[in-house]
Amino acid sequence: MSRVRPRAVVVGATFGAHYARALADPCSPVELVGVAGTGGQAGRDLAADLGVRYLAGTDEIDGAELAVVAVRSAMVGGQGDEICRDLLRRGISVLQELPVHSSDVVRSVRTAKRSGAAFAVTGFYEHLEPVRRFIAAARALDAVSPVTSVELRTTVQVLHSSLRVLSRILTSPPGGDLAVHPAAATAKSLVSTDWGGVAVDVLVRNGYDARTPDDNCQPLMGFVLGTPDGELSLPHVHGSTRWEPRLHEDTPGRLRHPQQRLSHVLGPDDWTGDTVFTGLWAEGITRALRGFAEALTTGRQPVGQRDLAVLRHWEAVSARLGRPADLPSSPPKFINVHDLEVCS
Repeated sequence: MSRVRPRAVVVGATFGAHYARALADPCSPVELVGVAGTGGQAGRDLAADLGVRYLAGTDEIDGAELAVVAVRSAMVGGQGDEICRDLLRRGISVLQELPVHSSDVVRSVRTAKRSGAAFAVTGFYEHLEPVRRFIAAARALDAVSPVTSVELRTTVQVLHSSLRVLSRILTSPPGGDLAVHPAAATAKSLVSTDWGGVAVDVLVRNGYDARTPDDNCQPLMGFVLGTPDGELSLPHVHGSTRWEPRLHEDTPGRLRHPQQRLSHVLGPDDWTGDTVFTGLWAEGITRALRGFAEALTTGRQPVGQRDLAVLRHWEAVSARLGRPADLPSSPPKFINVHDLEVCS
């Protein structure tokens, strides 16, 4: 390419605003040149704040080599897939936000190949530093103490992203046999399957407030990996990885490793609400775009068979879960953690 950094636009000003703000940074791997939308005030304000052009529709995109499309896909009632393929036909490479149906991913990949552009999807959370640290620790653990079971807690809104993270740890394709049972809690189901010889149990909160579907994603995603020698867990995507070795007594009252700490925290755990967007999320977005921008120079198509297998597994799970329940949401209370430190 003639320029050091590819020229990029962000399509969508809701979650796309996070992408736009991160990519507007001078150290970003791309040069943000515009925000595209449908003419709404939020998109115009975002473009003005970032000092870039506002494009009222993707037809106005001109001179960009790369686009981030953060618009709802067809499977959730949006125009995101059509937008992606229109841009790809024009030779503009596209990184699309999940969720996207696997059949639409295949269509976009084929369109990209015909035009010489690149296409990829992102689940976003796999690029966050705490998640990447957990994945790296899980791989290192699996090499010396194979993972035999997984417990995953998540919500239907980010189930696709949770399974995508899990696929970075369990390298075999997900299994086809599913068992789905209602849990005791309201609007929760337990999904059980075999993933390449690993027993996987997913507790899914299958409900949200239709007025604000992204407001109440709790639990967002949390993982517990079981091995013969202990458990590795990531309770939250903004938290730390924890290793808890298995207790074992050689003789009654005597542990095999008496000096071993029984709980290890790996990595920092100091993100707050006012730093997570501008710090942790912005870093993750920059990392995702850096990898995608590199694909533009190599000609490598970033979507592989494992990506499609995970999407198809998610589609099968979603079909078995059924329609999400309507769960009215309200703002959470502020809980002072010091009030929880009570000694009896």
